[in-house]
Amino acid sequence: MQIDVHFNIKKYRTDWSNQIIRTSIDGVDVNLDINDEKCHILLASAESEIWDIFYGVWEILALYDGYFYTPISAMVDGTPFDIERLYGMKFRKTDSFWRTGATLLAENNRLIDDKVVKNYMLFRNQGRAQGGMIASIINAYFSLLSVSYSEINIEHKLSLMLNICDGYFLNEVGNSRGTGGHILNIIGNLDRSKVQYGLSLMGIPKNKITELFGDVRDEIDHYVLKPFSAGSYSQVLPQKVGCILNTYLLYIAELSMRVTLLGKINGTIETRAKERAIDGINDWMILKSELSVMCKLPENQMKQDYQKIIRSISQK
Repeated sequence: MQIDVHFNIKKYRTDWSNQIIRTSIDGVDVNLDINDEKCHILLASAESEIWDIFYGVWEILALYDGYFYTPISAMVDGTPFDIERLYGMKFRKTDSFWRTGATLLAENNRLIDDKVVKNYMLFRNQGRAQGGMIASIINAYFSLLSVSYSEINIEHKLSLMLNICDGYFLNEVGNSRGTGGHILNIIGNLDRSKVQYGLSLMGIPKNKITELFGDVRDEIDHYVLKPFSAGSYSQVLPQKVGCILNTYLLYIAELSMRVTLLGKINGTIETRAKERAIDGINDWMILKSELSVMCKLPENQMKQDYQKIIRSISQK
């Protein structure tokens, strides 16, 4: 059997993204070519599990890149295959909200081989029969990033993402630290100092980060006012900062889940790429809030300079 699919992908610097992968997974030959804004995946095998391998590879790519590649043509055994059927689960259609801001976590070194794909498939398929809910958690994570949730407001998206973080900890570690501690354990897979830096620019004390994430989730889910929730901080922050705090927390929580899942399956997570992703979120907040502090990434510093020029012109 042969599965031959061409995808459109997000444009990155080509020296970060372009990659060729040749590997064999459980007797399935996997050929993957990423070039500029295109990706070509060709799988061939006599094994019936070839579809499982295809979807495993597609989902792992989504963890590395932050969104599902968009299929534009598909052939199965030389015959055109319907794209809607190819999607299978509808969560493989990523919303532009996530695709636009997505950042590579492995640059041009995405590790997709027999070990990583097997690790992922074994882990992501753990359900009730295996005594866990990992399958539900991963499906919920991808669903939240999908077009199906495009009309859901940010507060509800944040609630769901924090529930996913909490649920992952409960399944993998157990109930021991309370909601805030569970969520912060997942956030801790990022550079906490960079997260604290971003929050400090929004007026959040460094020593309140645990209460922040826990109170946000409990307040949104249970409608009980909490002293350190995003809503409480928003009341005293400048309007431009307060109105994007929930979005900032959502971006951080989503990135932490990607890093956590890749780490679980022994995928490649490059420190430079991970730090760049967090810097990008902090820069986004700085630009949206029009703060005077300098952005970290050069391309965002250019945007910041442009903002200053526009403000200067408008004030004349």
